Amino acid sequence: MASFTGFASHEIILHIYTIDLNGGLPPPSNFLSKVANFFHEKIMTPTGFGTYHTSLDVGGFNYSFAATSGATSGITKTKAIDPTSPQALSSCPPGVTYTESLILSSSSPSPSSLSKILNSLSKTFTPTSYHLLNRNCNHFTEALTLSLNLPSYPPYLNRCARTGTLLIKHEICDVKKEASLASGNKVTTEEDVRRKNKKKVITEKQRKALEALKK
Repeated sequence: MASFTGFASHEIILHIYTIDLNGGLPPPSNFLSKVANFFHEKIMTPTGFGTYHTSLDVGGFNYSFAATSGATSGITKTKAIDPTSPQALSSCPPGVTYTESLILSSSSPSPSSLSKILNSLSKTFTPTSYHLLNRNCNHFTEALTLSLNLPSYPPYLNRCARTGTLLIKHEICDVKKEASLASGNKVTTEEDVRRKNKKKVITEKQRKALEALKK
């Protein structure tokens, strides 16, 4: 985790906030809500199924995605500021708690390259396309990250939403496809890299079996 005072405008920084199911309101009093909150805080989050809000700093500006009424784009752009400040928190969903900031790259793309990517992503990340499970703020920051050729997006951030989509029939955001269209290149995730490396690793037993076949 990095402190904001150590950030530079040329760095690409992912800001992560934990979402409170109560939306910042006092703890619920009814039994079912208490059970839901306990399950979320004590079981889901520790096992990698927490709920999060994210935004991305690129070139000195902060980008995020939300359901914005009356706006021409669901993508918002503001000057990069301390992610723990009241001003930054006011642009987040109610009840979020700042968790950490991850420096994904020490350099940002050229303004023209970034503009091209954002224009492409804005066609699908529209004000009315937001969906809690199928197209949320984490889908956007992951798509933008991959478009910038950075495969190091933490997979746990949207795991809860991806799991939920298995139960709901709806058009799901294909992050890799949209990132590839935005960047003009085939993108690669950390999971792709792990799978590729895993295929290269064989056990001693498998090696001996292959050598036997060659004889």
